[in-house]
Amino acid sequence: MENSIFSKLPANWAVCMQADCPLHEDCLRFQTFGIINSRYTQQRCVLPSARSGQKCRYHIPFAKVTVAWGMRELLSGVRDSDATQMRTRIKAHFKSRSTYYRYYNGRYPISPAQQRAIRRIFKSFGYNPESVRFDREEEDYFFPHS
Repeated sequence: MENSIFSKLPANWAVCMQADCPLHEDCLRFQTFGIINSRYTQQRCVLPSARSGQKCRYHIPFAKVTVAWGMRELLSGVRDSDATQMRTRIKAHFKSRSTYYRYYNGRYPISPAQQRAIRRIFKSFGYNPESVRFDREEEDYFFPHS
C-alpha cells in the first residue's frame, strides 16, 4: 500500500502531523505523513489553524473512492443539438478552459464530487446520469491536484 500511495502524491501535497486531531485516523493527509516522514526532510503541511472544533477544512477521508480520468468520449452518445451546450456547462464547472482541458485529457483526476456535478448536467438535459462514462475509472485514494 505504501508504494502505491507514495507514487501518486502530487508534488505540492500537504501532509498533516497532528496526532491530536480527532480526524487523524481517517485522514489521508495524516496517513501520508507517515510515508513521507521516512523519505523527506522537508514537506508542506497543514497547520493547526486549519482545524475548527471537530472539523478540518483540509481533511480528506482515508478511503478508496471511484476516481475518473479523462472525458474524451463523454459526449459521444449525446445528440448534436445538446453537445455544445453541455460542453459549455461542463467547462463552466471547471472555471476555465485550460483547467477543463486538463481534466478532459486525463491530466487531473476527476473527483467523486466533480463526477456528480457532470452527471447532474446530463440529467438536466434529460439523459440518464448513470450512463455517463469517463475514459477511465478506478478505485483509489483521491489526491486533489492542487
